Amino acid sequence: MTACASANGKPPAPQPKAAIGTFGVDLDGRDLSVKPGDDFVAYSGGTWTKANAIPTDRSRWGAFDQLRDKAETNARDVVQTTAAAHPTSGPGQKIADFYNSFIDTATIEKLGLAPAAPDLKEIAGLQDA
Repeated sequence: MTACASANGKPPAPQPKAAIGTFGVDLDGRDLSVKPGDDFVAYSGGTWTKANAIPTDRSRWGAFDQLRDKAETNARDVVQTTAAAHPTSGPGQKIADFYNSFIDTATIEKLGLAPAAPDLKEIAGLQDA
């Protein structure tokens, strides 16, 4: 039992009970006006499908597509917020420098392939795979 004690010899403070969220099948997405034996796809997700039309710039749309878009938006927000803070050291500076070099299209157009020239020359000199 001593392995469960804290460094000061007192028992550790009780931890809050883990909160378990909802998971599983989205029952609200069902269309109960359709019999499952007639059209199970419409029955199991018809209400969701009616409320979530495929965007005009997409060939498909589903919950995983929504999740991907949300993750991309969150990542973009973190990168843009970090870059706007102008950090001067650490990972934040690396993120900001990389992002700012990516959006500096004037410099990209001016330099063209020159920064990659040494690597391209080495690749061109290869004799086999």
